[in-house]
Amino acid sequence: MIRDTFSGTRVKIQKLLATTAAVLLTTVGAAHAATVAVTDTYTITESGFTGAYHPSITNDLVGSLSLTPGTTTTATNFFVASPSGSCGTASSCNSPNFTQSGTLTVQMHFTETVSGATGTLSSQTGTYIAKYSGTDLGCSGKSGSGQTDCIDWTGASSNLPSGFITDAVHMSNGDTLNVTFINAQDWAITPTIKFDLISGGGGANPTPIPAALPLFATGLGAFGLLGWRRKRKAKAA
Repeated sequence: MIRDTFSGTRVKIQKLLATTAAVLLTTVGAAHAATVAVTDTYTITESGFTGAYHPSITNDLVGSLSLTPGTTTTATNFFVASPSGSCGTASSCNSPNFTQSGTLTVQMHFTETVSGATGTLSSQTGTYIAKYSGTDLGCSGKSGSGQTDCIDWTGASSNLPSGFITDAVHMSNGDTLNVTFINAQDWAITPTIKFDLISGGGGANPTPIPAALPLFATGLGAFGLLGWRRKRKAKAA
């Protein structure tokens, strides 16, 4: 009789523990899926252009990002590069080329708001070319004639607008922030950028102790107590 009672109670407790464990895992999973607020600052410098004949740069990326670890953001506007009003007097601007080109260098710094972890992307470069007349630039992916300009990031998978390059920023808490620079073309171009935060243990907001944890511990304690009572009764018999 004691054995039957104990067996029935044990089955109930096992079911309780299984349910509690499922709740616990679900709660922990939800906590790790929490978004992480990240602030960003960046600079874009120009080099290699002739005198005043260079694009004007307008920053377009917001200073605060809301990232979900393991989920890549959609492409968002990074900056606008508008060609100068004239090709200038450089030899490259004469017939038949009509081009002005140079290098854009990006430096970025990131800070996770809650953890305070920081990371820096020291340098990503891209070649900017503007063609003021004649056939379209090859990097534009177009054919014909007209005004075209392109940015081709160094190491991108293609020099066409579909090309991209991903750089990894290693945060001070072990997280990795992947930053994807995407090529662009048009006339007054707006390159886009994407982010993907990989948690290395400190990326998400601090995970609270799930409410199911005390219940889980209580279940384990009850299971052990019943086992002890069973052994005690067996010895007494």
